[in-house]
Amino acid sequence: MINKLYHFLIHRSFKNLLATTYFIGITLLISTATLVTSNLSSTSVHDSLKKTGLQLVESFANSSRIALLYLSQDEAQLVVESILSFPDVKAAGIYNDKMQLIYQSSDLLETHATVLPIESTLLEYESESEWVYSMPVFSTQDEEIFLYSDTDFEPKLLGYVRLVISKDVLTALKSDFYKYNLIVIGSLALLLLWALLLVTKRITKPIDNLAENMLNAAEGNKADRKSIGSTQDIIRMERAFTDMMHILENREKELVTTRDLAIEAAKVKSEFAANVSHELRTPLNGISGMLELLSDMQMTSQQKEYLKVASTSAHSLLSLIDDVLDFSKYHQQDVTLNKAPFDLRNTLENAITLLSSQTQRKNISIAYFLNNDVPNHLIADELRLQQILQNLLGNAIKFTQAGEVSITTSVSSQRENSITLLFEVKDTGIGIPQEVQNKIFDAFSQADSTTTREFGGTGLGLAISRQLVTIFGGEMGVNSQVSTFWFTANFIIDKKAIELNPKTHETAPKLLNILYVGDDDFSNRFIAQQFESLSYFVDFINDGLAAIKKLRQYKALKKPYDFILIDKLHSNLSQAALVRMINADNELSETKIVLLITNSFSFLDSIKKLNVFGHITKPVKRSDLILNFNSSTTPKAPALIEQEEAKKQLPEYPFKSILVVEDNKAN
Repeated sequence: MINKLYHFLIHRSFKNLLATTYFIGITLLISTATLVTSNLSSTSVHDSLKKTGLQLVESFANSSRIALLYLSQDEAQLVVESILSFPDVKAAGIYNDKMQLIYQSSDLLETHATVLPIESTLLEYESESEWVYSMPVFSTQDEEIFLYSDTDFEPKLLGYVRLVISKDVLTALKSDFYKYNLIVIGSLALLLLWALLLVTKRITKPIDNLAENMLNAAEGNKADRKSIGSTQDIIRMERAFTDMMHILENREKELVTTRDLAIEAAKVKSEFAANVSHELRTPLNGISGMLELLSDMQMTSQQKEYLKVASTSAHSLLSLIDDVLDFSKYHQQDVTLNKAPFDLRNTLENAITLLSSQTQRKNISIAYFLNNDVPNHLIADELRLQQILQNLLGNAIKFTQAGEVSITTSVSSQRENSITLLFEVKDTGIGIPQEVQNKIFDAFSQADSTTTREFGGTGLGLAISRQLVTIFGGEMGVNSQVSTFWFTANFIIDKKAIELNPKTHETAPKLLNILYVGDDDFSNRFIAQQFESLSYFVDFINDGLAAIKKLRQYKALKKPYDFILIDKLHSNLSQAALVRMINADNELSETKIVLLITNSFSFLDSIKKLNVFGHITKPVKRSDLILNFNSSTTPKAPALIEQEEAKKQLPEYPFKSILVVEDNKAN
């Protein structure tokens, strides 16, 4: 309704709009004034007639006193007929002190409920058409007798009178009030409308002529102009508008020229930054390489400290150059997505594994959560997606001192062959204030400039990530003061890969019973998700002593657990103590022990002293679970396997001379 009214108004001329406004305003004025004046007049007349009715019933009561004193029906009839001669009196009745009828003019009085007045006149009932009054009648004493009496006179209740008065006069007056007020006010309002229309025509006609002249000038017909024919104010407005148009045309030309120069300068600047950054990589790689070679030499502790500072600075500068290169490239939209099939679960696992060393140094947990309805096999640019994930996860780790960092993937929308996924990176860090949430996506900008010294960074990570998300056809934002960054991206569903590898549980050589022990809810959720896609029977326990009890219970039932997977415990029984208790119990020797550890040498050294089947480095990957639980012998760590395979692939050149051709001495 509002939209229709809006379109109606914008397609009407200024003159028509003014006329419509005047007409509506005058109509409202007539209606309002008529209603207000008529209601005020009606109220005044109503009160006056009501007061007249009270006086009339009092007169009726005085006249009926003799009829009530002698309970004379004939006398009562004479009094009633006398009062009925007054205009608008419809019915009258006289009753004794027990409200028994002496005489009434009609049965109309019996239709209303009787409320006995106590001392004075009572408006018993009022409707749209009539008033009903009641009044008690008391005895009086002759004044001459009262002068010679020694006792006080007490009035005695003789009876009651009731009177019905019509509102016909009031109704007629109301109708006349509305009619005559409408005629008078309407006539005055129409005169006002006529005067307003004359003034409007005087104003709008010159404006129409001016608009037509402007339209002719825009079409190039500068000579064909009508005379405005108005006051000097309108003529001055025309001249001022013409001068303004000339100025705007000149400034528009200047702005177009300036814009073209700015675009060209920005392009040259971006190309320069990209080229210079690329050239800076070569000497920086040489510096990093030499520093790495120096680290293998014998040095004093002070020299090692200097070397560490120099190496950290070189890596920071190289990271800055990489960010500048990426920003320049994406800022010019000079990038094409390399769409290829990939496994989303593997991509998420790689993202958190690459950053796990940072989380382990800060002693925080990292994990990913993948909703069940999200397909694993997709087609998109996996490297660009991983770059976005690493930027967001890296920021989350940087600003989180304790707790956990996670990324959750869910379906935002889905069509037949394509899908839009929602990625949410959450952390328990310092958070982002509401007032700077839009600013953080700008280049070289951070939520708080004072954090740059403490945490480092260029402020380009989020700007690059938003550019990449835009290339993916998605959006990016942040929610609430607890920093939860989210972005959406569009993917093609790889139906061929899904048909070849249906989403079923991966099979194992045999069904295994596994007991998981861990008291951290965050880690438990992640481990439970990893086990969901594997064909193992897994029980979860959050206490070491309860785990011992569970192992003995299943041993007694002849269904011992094949493996027990022990995470780091924060309760009264530590991970190492639980391992020693299991090893000390001969009945539990059939259950193989696998530990979850962080990738640190202190943990590895302590594991060697314990009698365990194997260990898995956190964050846990499905491939690590399969490698440990599907093996009948103690598995090797994935890192050792990769090292052995790499050694097998390396060629050997014993006693050979090698010529290296390189135009950069540092390389």
